[in-house]
Amino acid sequence: MVALCVVAVGLTGLCEKKSSAAIQASAFCRRGPHDTMLVTDRGVDGLGVDWPLKRLRDRCPAARDTLYAWAEGSYPALQISFRGATILAVQASDAGQPDLSAPADFWIVSGDSVRLPSQLSLKAKWAALRSAYGGAVGQALDESLETIDFTFCALPRLRFRISAAGVDSTASLTDPASYPDSAHVRAVLILTKGNSVPSRC
Repeated sequence: MVALCVVAVGLTGLCEKKSSAAIQASAFCRRGPHDTMLVTDRGVDGLGVDWPLKRLRDRCPAARDTLYAWAEGSYPALQISFRGATILAVQASDAGQPDLSAPADFWIVSGDSVRLPSQLSLKAKWAALRSAYGGAVGQALDESLETIDFTFCALPRLRFRISAAGVDSTASLTDPASYPDSAHVRAVLILTKGNSVPSRC
C-alpha cells in the first residue's frame, strides 16, 4: 500500500488522508449495531461492569490507562472511548496504575449517545428522570459541592451526577426537588456488586 502511494504521486494526498483517518479511528472502540449505547446496572452495550480490565482492553485495544482525580487524590482507571460516549472504569486504589486482573469498582459513563433505562437519554431533563424513576437519594461525594450524586430507588446501582450550579443557596443540595426541572445530568455511575447502595429508599 505504501509503494502504491509513492508511485502514484497524484494520490499521495489521498493516502495521507486515509492514514490520518485510520489513526483517528483507532482512538475509538468499535460500537455495537445500535446508534445509542444502553446503560444498565450490568454494564454498557454488552460490556460487563464486573469484567476484569484486561477483558475490557481485549474487547477494545484503543482503551488507555488514566487517572481519575477526586478530592483526596486520584484513582487508576481505564478510559474506553466510543464515538459519542466515554466509559471511565475506575478502581478505588492507591496504586499508580490499573490492575488489569481485577474489575473496576465503578464506571463513569458520559456522552450524547448514552441511553438510560425507560428509553431516556442522558440528555433528558431532570424532571423527566424523576418522573420515570421516582424517589431519589442524594449524596455529596464531591467536597467542592460542584456536583451531587443521586441514586433513584428504582435503580439502586446507578448514580446520576448532576451539577449543583444554580441551586438556591438556602436549599438542600441532596434534595432532588432543589434542582430545576430543566437541569441535566453530567454522567451516570455504575456501581459493582461490592459497592453499597443507599438504605434510605
